Amino acid sequence: MTDSHDMWRQLNPAPSNPKRAALYARSATISPADGSSSIEEQKRAVPPFGYRAVKSESRGAGVKKRLEIDPHEAEIVKLIFRLAMIGPTGTGPAGAMRIARELNQQNLSTRKGQPFSNRTVNNILHRTTYSGRRVFNLTEGRTKRKKPPEKQIIVPVPAIIDTATFEPVQFTMRERNPFGTQRGSQAGESKPSQKPNRTLEDKS
Repeated sequence: MTDSHDMWRQLNPAPSNPKRAALYARSATISPADGSSSIEEQKRAVPPFGYRAVKSESRGAGVKKRLEIDPHEAEIVKLIFRLAMIGPTGTGPAGAMRIARELNQQNLSTRKGQPFSNRTVNNILHRTTYSGRRVFNLTEGRTKRKKPPEKQIIVPVPAIIDTATFEPVQFTMRERNPFGTQRGSQAGESKPSQKPNRTLEDKS
């Protein structure tokens, strides 16, 4: 996706603010992730869109599983990130609403056969799993407060998106929405953020 990276840099000149300029430089130059390792899935974890859980081995009554890329869903994930970088026409980054509209116009659907919503697209764009890093034990069970990095569990997974693509998209989203609020559950609709579901896996 080199062409997309070049277009993103042309459409997003470096900011004048020193702190944002440093973040921009990191986003534009970070090296791709390997993302070739498999993982052990937690018993009740649902594979993120773009992946499927396959049996790795049996251990007594338990079953060890790993994530495997689902080719069809992975192509949709790649399209979402490309749209987030340069948009449908290559003239500028697209937001979640516009991306959801574009996917639905192409008759693409979620795993459950539903139209893509703003929230679904937004969750996909924030999920670190796609860059090869799946995070568990991210928040406190009761308070939902984010745990310090040393208490989080980061497991390598097969990457669908290299970090040279993932990081610029994160930069663009932070520039668009610096307070991190999310919009709407349906394309064209704006709603307040809902409380996150209780889970050990990151929703980024």
